[in-house]
Amino acid sequence: MKIICNICQKEIDDVNLDQEKGIATCIACNNSFDYKFQVESTKSVKRAEVVLPNSIKLKECDDCLHLEYIWRGSQLIFLTPFSIAWIMIPIMFYLNNLPIENSLLVKSYMIFHIVLGAILVYYCLAGFFNKTKIIVSRGLLSVKDIPLSFFRNVDIVNDELDQLYAKEKVVHGRKRSISWSSYEVHAITKLDKHFRLVAGLHNVKQALYIEQELESYLGIVDRVVIGEIQR
Repeated sequence: MKIICNICQKEIDDVNLDQEKGIATCIACNNSFDYKFQVESTKSVKRAEVVLPNSIKLKECDDCLHLEYIWRGSQLIFLTPFSIAWIMIPIMFYLNNLPIENSLLVKSYMIFHIVLGAILVYYCLAGFFNKTKIIVSRGLLSVKDIPLSFFRNVDIVNDELDQLYAKEKVVHGRKRSISWSSYEVHAITKLDKHFRLVAGLHNVKQALYIEQELESYLGIVDRVVIGEIQR
């Protein structure tokens, strides 16, 4: 297998590998690093099967695979009333003819308030009505968000795919003690480029199931990837 420098991405010659210590030395940038994780990442693994989650629909035919993920999640219970209350503030100003100070700062704030409110409402509408469709057919893996676009549609030729993996995305609030997670499915091409296929999954099993079904259909041998969700 090829050992790649984690700094300059140059291939390491065998003579520069210390197999006893597991240390590689790159003569291009004089970097020494532990290369054992690259060896581990090439090993195939046998993992427990993930059952079909309720929020995902599966349709498999002779020459295609359809996976459909429904966005609707519990976060909308809290986000929807907050978004409505937020957007109602400038609406109430307008309906009641309440005066707005002739100040650039105040006007700028109101514009920001309206724009952010529109984004929140758009996100809530997408949460209620959107689906992510994953279609594998005619040599192409296609991922699309419909009916409301989030400009993250992906098309990848199947022959270019080398590996798929699921990962957790953790977002921290202003107080570091408050955080929340979502889950994503990523692809690695044979040219070692990483693409995010699906984002915003609410449950770890959703991400693992999508990875599992795509790898099974495409005949991709599951291998360990650094940073992926452990099963």
